[in-house]
Amino acid sequence: MTTETQHASGNGLSRFNIFVVLLIPLVWTFEASAIGPALGSIIEAFPSATPLQAKLVMTMPFITAIIFSAVSGALARFVDRKVILIIGLLIYGITGMLPAWLNDINQILFMRLLTGVGVGLVSPIPNAIITERFEGEPQRRLLGMTSSISMVANVIASLVSGALLAYGWQYPFYTFAIVFVVALLALAGTPSALPHQDVRKSRLKDLPGSVYALFAFMSVNFAIQSIITTSVAIFMISEHIGEPWMIGIVISFPGLACFLISPFYPEILKVLRSLVVPASFLLYAIGYYILAHAGTVIIVSLGAFLVGVGNAALTPHILAMTSGRINSAQRDAAFGVVTAGIGAGIILSPFFQSFAGTIGGTEAPRFIYLVATGTAIVLALIALALSRNSKHVAVHE
Repeated sequence: MTTETQHASGNGLSRFNIFVVLLIPLVWTFEASAIGPALGSIIEAFPSATPLQAKLVMTMPFITAIIFSAVSGALARFVDRKVILIIGLLIYGITGMLPAWLNDINQILFMRLLTGVGVGLVSPIPNAIITERFEGEPQRRLLGMTSSISMVANVIASLVSGALLAYGWQYPFYTFAIVFVVALLALAGTPSALPHQDVRKSRLKDLPGSVYALFAFMSVNFAIQSIITTSVAIFMISEHIGEPWMIGIVISFPGLACFLISPFYPEILKVLRSLVVPASFLLYAIGYYILAHAGTVIIVSLGAFLVGVGNAALTPHILAMTSGRINSAQRDAAFGVVTAGIGAGIILSPFFQSFAGTIGGTEAPRFIYLVATGTAIVLALIALALSRNSKHVAVHE
């Protein structure tokens, strides 16, 4: 990492600083992966809840995360990023655990909404720090690693939550205690950044239109990717595939794929170049087609893994494109907006599934997976057509 740039104060990052910055993405989508395996049990515990309400238990935090991700970027003009980060993590951990003591589905949904405030405040900060301190291939590799590390949390949280379900639907919420550990490390090792009150272009309204296009792109990416995490538990229970404790293992496979693949994003970019986007959507299509016809845990896991591979290439690609379309004054606000697309996509996913189910006359997971297959194929073809004329992230600086 010899191309590390210097902070405004003239000091570079220590290895511990880099470790902490890369640790923060552990909580990016933790609030979803920790609860995903419990959806089937939550439906059983609250029989009056609709399937949409059950899915919203997992996705509700992302409603406020969208707003507060953008707020986080805007606040960085006036407040040290480190302060924003610590406050966000404390909100995240406290409200993440509280649903374990609630017995009303609407109260749980409200508390999950508050969890999104913490999620949003935290999410943009690692990418802003990385793009501020690094450039070129080291920057792209670290952006890939943020996606990889966030998926480590998905794998671990899914496995632990699946095991904890043996004790009751409440127990997965206790996994949010890990957020307090991250907060302590962040307090010790996150580099401070002086607010840029005098920088006019860091305001949201001054961002280039391409940033908002990338927000939409990230939203579409996660709307498709999240179909699997919001439906696999229900799918496996309704189709009697495997045992309940296996759900956590299966849901961990998309995260495992990102963990293995995302660090190699620079190499993927060198090989695929302008085909990164269509290839990613094609992997989504293959993965969901396999899921639509799956009848065993192994086949379900294979489909889930391929969906994860698509996300492993596409997410860092979107982040890298963001970095290439902004100046240093726009960094915090831009990553606040684009990172909000993760939450927007996860929120849109259950509504997309409900809409497809209404049109098709069924919300059966197999049908939804076929719809996801067709949608991904269409997006791959559109991306292939656009790739001939679009400007992409340069392979070489």
